[in-house]
Amino acid sequence: MESVPYVLRDRYTFFLFSYPNREKMKQYILLIALLLPVVLHAQSLSGISSHEVVPEHPRLLLTKGEETLLKDKISSEPLLQTLHNEIIQECDRMLPLPVLTRNQKGRRILHTSREAIRRILYLSYAFRLTQEDTYFLRAEKELLAMAGLSDWNPSHFLDVAEMTSAVSIGYDWLYPRLSEKSRKQIAAAIREKGLKPSLEKQYNGWLGGNNNWNQVCNGGITFGALALYELQPEESAALINRALESIRKPMTVYVNNGAYPEGYGYWIYGTTYNVLFIDLLETIWKKDFGLCEAPGFLNTASFMQHMEGTAKAVNKLAVTKSLERVAESKHVSLQCFNFADNGSSTVVNPVMYWFAGKTNTPSLIWREQDKLKTLEVRKDPSLTKDRYLPMLLIWGKDLSFKDVTTPVERMYTGQGKSALAIMRTSWESDNAIYLGVKGGTPKESHGHMDIGSFVMESDGIRWAMDFGAQDYHSLESKGIDLWNMTQESPRWDVFRYNNMAHNTLTVNGKKQIIAGHAPVKNITEKDRLMSVSMDLTSLYQTEVSSLKRGAGIINNEYVLIRDEIRTNDKAASIRWNLLTAATPQIIDDHTIVLVMDGKKLTIQAEGTVAIKSRTWSTESPHEYDASNKGTIFVGFEFEVPANTRQCVDVCLIPGEKKPFALAAQVPKSVPFEENNRQRINEIAGYLEEEPAGFGVSYHNRAEWEKIKDKIDYPSVLKKAEEVLNTEMPAWDDELYLEFSKNGVRPPGEKMLNARKSRLAPLVWAECMENKGRFVPKIESTLKDLISHRSWILPAHDTYLNVFYGKKHEVDLAAAAFVHELAETLYFLDDKISEPVRQAVIDSMYVRAFNPVKDALQTGKGYTFNWFNNTNNWNAVCLAGVTSAAVGVIKDRKERALFVAAAEYYSQNSVLGYTDDGYCTEGLGYFNYGFQHYIILREQLYQRTKGTIDLFKSEKMKKIAMYGINFEIINGAYPAFADCRIGTTVSPLILWYCNHNLGLGLSAYDQINTRELRPSVFTAMLLFPNTALQTSSHAESAAKTAGKQPIRMFFDKAGVLICRPENPTNLR
Repeated sequence: MESVPYVLRDRYTFFLFSYPNREKMKQYILLIALLLPVVLHAQSLSGISSHEVVPEHPRLLLTKGEETLLKDKISSEPLLQTLHNEIIQECDRMLPLPVLTRNQKGRRILHTSREAIRRILYLSYAFRLTQEDTYFLRAEKELLAMAGLSDWNPSHFLDVAEMTSAVSIGYDWLYPRLSEKSRKQIAAAIREKGLKPSLEKQYNGWLGGNNNWNQVCNGGITFGALALYELQPEESAALINRALESIRKPMTVYVNNGAYPEGYGYWIYGTTYNVLFIDLLETIWKKDFGLCEAPGFLNTASFMQHMEGTAKAVNKLAVTKSLERVAESKHVSLQCFNFADNGSSTVVNPVMYWFAGKTNTPSLIWREQDKLKTLEVRKDPSLTKDRYLPMLLIWGKDLSFKDVTTPVERMYTGQGKSALAIMRTSWESDNAIYLGVKGGTPKESHGHMDIGSFVMESDGIRWAMDFGAQDYHSLESKGIDLWNMTQESPRWDVFRYNNMAHNTLTVNGKKQIIAGHAPVKNITEKDRLMSVSMDLTSLYQTEVSSLKRGAGIINNEYVLIRDEIRTNDKAASIRWNLLTAATPQIIDDHTIVLVMDGKKLTIQAEGTVAIKSRTWSTESPHEYDASNKGTIFVGFEFEVPANTRQCVDVCLIPGEKKPFALAAQVPKSVPFEENNRQRINEIAGYLEEEPAGFGVSYHNRAEWEKIKDKIDYPSVLKKAEEVLNTEMPAWDDELYLEFSKNGVRPPGEKMLNARKSRLAPLVWAECMENKGRFVPKIESTLKDLISHRSWILPAHDTYLNVFYGKKHEVDLAAAAFVHELAETLYFLDDKISEPVRQAVIDSMYVRAFNPVKDALQTGKGYTFNWFNNTNNWNAVCLAGVTSAAVGVIKDRKERALFVAAAEYYSQNSVLGYTDDGYCTEGLGYFNYGFQHYIILREQLYQRTKGTIDLFKSEKMKKIAMYGINFEIINGAYPAFADCRIGTTVSPLILWYCNHNLGLGLSAYDQINTRELRPSVFTAMLLFPNTALQTSSHAESAAKTAGKQPIRMFFDKAGVLICRPENPTNLR
């Protein structure tokens, strides 16, 4: 019998078959054919041999010769061309910088390692694509400096991993140009300071971990091993094989539909290094050794895409983390679902381009392209702060950007330690509702007690937010055992880390149980209903028998949060919490309205128990806690009796939609003061000890001498002397009643104005001259004015209640007048005798303060429509009354009531303008109303030392630019609405806004103060104010001044302004 030997050999396995005959041989060949794929797959999962021959340098990520392909792609794709240019320009900015040094912060030099990656990768990229020696020489200089450091801080091995990555990339990419001496020095550093420490047990505990540390450290060490492969093949092969085995552990966390337990920022960190590791292997061996088969791994990019919401990151607290590759909040366009130790800011994410290519899913970079374009339009410097940004071009070179489509799926869920659900009503609409709900367990790497918490957005605003983490070093340096994850750990005493600071429930004031776990259940995904539920019982099991939370978006219109609580033998006190940067107003026990940037969200609660709406301060209890300025907790408190089951529904209703009718009762109106006591107390703490107005009293001679130079002093003096030598026009009842009898306004209004207008010239003349000769006339004038039967205009005294002394009202005229009285007393101080001063203040209380206080404290006797009006009345009345209150009222808490009301109700003034800044009342009322809004803004800013700033809304710039955008040509404006022909925009408004908002209007960099006449607005403008302290950006403005578009369309108002294409004298 003839025996036919066949040998099938791979690197590690030998099969010897002896075949007795040809027929049997056919059977064995068939068997071999069946077994071959299994054998080859097993071989692909095994490691590498030290006998492998690797390509020459450069071989990491971008191999020798691929530069041409990359340059071709860049030249054909405008977005990549722009990004390439930004990288080159950033390299030019790096050239003169001093080299990095070993600058340790606490236990880390991680910031140095990361900046080393950025510099070396950018400069090496620039050299390879341009072949300009300046980039090579600067990169070499940085490489040698990093190689020369005493060590790379192995006690915090992330520092070593990233520094190894940096130096290895530079060594490999610049290898052909490096001198032999430089090669040896750099290679020695990689070996001694990077690879060898990873073999020591005291430093390599990360090998057994399943979090970002494992991914980053294995990735970094593999960079080094591959860079030095031909110098130490056995050692490098062993390190790579070790990494192949170790890195599979953290890749198991993707099993739950790709969800990453450590959240957004750490996904970027860990997953980027995981992908770099795979890419390093694929670039050299053309295979991934089965890593991409890890369950859920290739779906994790979908997780990441859903993690980004729709709201702009302009929050007053968009927390960013030094341990994440995250740009500062002011530079980014969106916010993420930032559970655990993550900031809310989003960033351009290069690794998404790798996933888009790997999975052939172009829609994965749909949002990424938008972010790139946004950052480029803004010329945002944060774009080039990403240390791995060049990888976007490398991973993007094989993609077709024309094939990128909008994502389809609107809902995502994942289980595991950080179980979560994310849903949205649209990907493309800026007004979409976005809801992210957190389940899982606090006992997870970087975890918080945030189970049951959520973030929520609508109308481009993040209403329900998450603080994220506090800077680690700020806590570690104060002795906080931050990484102790036991129940009694001081980690959970940090304000931002426990459930009291998250949008979840607190039961009986207790912290969540860290051993608890809440999976996502009952997942519903329909066209008009997306919802999930979570059983939170294990997080609260010492306090209640059962606690379940459901959350969803209903009819694509509002969010519903439903809590079901079953108590045991003891009652449960429940706090329903929501963290926000918006301004809250408690309407009644069941209803809270949030206002931000001119938008509204109504929070309405309904339940089977008595509910009480509340606000709580976000001031932290410990000195080591970070500041949470600009935020507030809102929500509800309720008691659940022992051995009962109760349910509470809370609806979050965007926009102007009417709140839903409550089944239990019709809500009763609750006075403003009662529902805002905490905010009032906070504001009282911001206010000065003594009341104050604009400017200074006459005692400050230096300032008043300056005023004499700024204003037309002789004219003011002349006018004051005219008043001094004439008698006060008599009060005439008939003139006041002319409107009520005949509907004629001028007689009564002229009479009031003739009397009131006498005061200001006298006051200003006395303060500037300071001789006392005007004081008697001022006092007699004050006595006469406060004796008026009415301070309001006849047309506003509809039923003559004020005229006949039945009731005092506050209108436009009364508000302005009471402010002038306050400023008078403030300027003249002790020049006004105490009896006269007290008489004036008493009248101010009777005519203005008491009626407004009644409206705010009881809501029974007085209701002022201008609180809720969205026209000029709101700003004018709030400015006058509030300025008067802070100017004369001694008690700080009493002053704070007026300030709190102004802070809240002034949002209605902003709502009166369309989203594109159009004033529907016309230009004349814009000048009137917005000027007083400015007065109110400046007053609150000064009195609270900048804590309250009514210019915080992004909408302010659009409103301020109304006068510019509404102009046709050469100062000609449409006389729309109640506007007189020939009305022009106030240059004083534009000057103030130009300086405070950076409008870039060089024509309004200065104002002519000589033309100003005595008034409270003049006082605001001439004395120190925020506009005088702020740059107007005139230098950059000069480049754009006068470049109005030929058309301006106020879309929301339906108004089109057309201009000549080549105007000769446009501002």
